[in-house]
Amino acid sequence: MVDSPLTLVGGTAGGDQGPQHEPTEQLRTRVSLLAEAGVQQRAICADIGVAINTLRKYYMRELMLADAKVQALIGQAQLRSALGSPAVYDREGRLLKAEVLPNVTMQMYLGKVRMQQNDGGFRGGLPNSSELEGQSADVLEFNTAGLTGAERIERVTALINVARARRAGRAAPGAGAVGAVPGKPAANGSGEHR
Repeated sequence: MVDSPLTLVGGTAGGDQGPQHEPTEQLRTRVSLLAEAGVQQRAICADIGVAINTLRKYYMRELMLADAKVQALIGQAQLRSALGSPAVYDREGRLLKAEVLPNVTMQMYLGKVRMQQNDGGFRGGLPNSSELEGQSADVLEFNTAGLTGAERIERVTALINVARARRAGRAAPGAGAVGAVPGKPAANGSGEHR
């Protein structure tokens, strides 16, 4: 499909325009199957002989649907593992499928990831000061629960500045209020909160 390592359908590495790519149903199916199998986009490009931009332009729907399909399958498998399932028997009483006991570890994982639960239960918003005692400042710095989008950006920007300053070996700007957002608690260098 490819004349040389640099010549790709829809253009070349140098930017010259080649023949216009025409997606076919066969190519769409191939892209879907490869994406569902977890093949990286660059490898899919090599397989069907297009550039990465051409793949994304003509096959974005197939890429996104394949990813959604796999995520749904993984989610279903996690739920089955967490909740378990009863044994299945045929009409004569023969066991067709053994009972699967609930997986408590998976239940805890799904509770933490999907329902924002932690060891103390549901956490909707920022913790109060009594919940923060004994936790390290690093853990608290990254907590953005209960913040608006603008406040999250502000907090992350402050964390990036602190990390850059630490890497450069100098004191972080505003080190007393790491990732501080006005009106929201933030960790300082000593682990105390305002």
